[in-house]
Amino acid sequence: MKPHPLIHPILLERLQEDIEWGREHVRGALPRLEGTIQLSLLSSVTYELGVKLMLSGPDGLNEAGQMLALAGNLDAFIVYLALFPKGEKELEMILHDSVVRPTTGPNSTAHTGRWLRAFYLNLLWRNAVVIDNVLLRDYTSTLRASSTWSPPYRYEQMAALRAVYEGSPDALRLIHEAWNSVETPWDGEEHEDMLIRTELAGSEIAVLTQIHLGDEAGLNRDVAYGLKSHQRYYERTEDLQDDPNGWISLPLLGLCALTKWRGMTITVRSPFLPLELI
Repeated sequence: MKPHPLIHPILLERLQEDIEWGREHVRGALPRLEGTIQLSLLSSVTYELGVKLMLSGPDGLNEAGQMLALAGNLDAFIVYLALFPKGEKELEMILHDSVVRPTTGPNSTAHTGRWLRAFYLNLLWRNAVVIDNVLLRDYTSTLRASSTWSPPYRYEQMAALRAVYEGSPDALRLIHEAWNSVETPWDGEEHEDMLIRTELAGSEIAVLTQIHLGDEAGLNRDVAYGLKSHQRYYERTEDLQDDPNGWISLPLLGLCALTKWRGMTITVRSPFLPLELI
């Protein structure tokens, strides 16, 4: 198992133990998906299990892909259920098997971060069925009604991502609006926090811009810069270093998958960018 820039050796030593715990949790939850099981908790456990399996080496890669695909579908289902008033109808989606759940209405688990993670994960396997039929619906009012607050720029980022994915003639305008929103501080935001946010989100939008322009050299330059920004953010504290969300850059990985669809080549190599998952 190769060392990782963020992961403490002690965490690597117990990696297999953590993987077994995650497997048991997921296996126990799958038969109960149509019950009262909390989809958001299962999604988090499944995503972290996928990341840990990926880090465990080549033998874990196939199962890692299965877990990350499941996490992406769970996230998509969570926001889809929130799109309609609570109990108004029942919706079906393929998770492990076909699952039917009643709609929930806006709630704390359906927010912009959930939508973005669903979108990036489904890009990895070019899951156009989920992206086109579920995630490209208009979630703006639903996500704004969530009790989980999202920073304003996230809505502009979602719009730009959708536009580039769909090849919309408005894509460049929406990218510019996302840039402007990222650079606009909100009330009460600390200056240091704004700088960190601008660097991280700005690097994602820069990569999205290069995809839209079809600039392969600029794309690889901005991916490399974004990965450095990602590492700088997550290496700041021990808690961040121990967060599996920091062990890979899912936004950049998802955008690299979209890049592959467009026929461009990613030459950047990084432990934060497991291209073998695409």
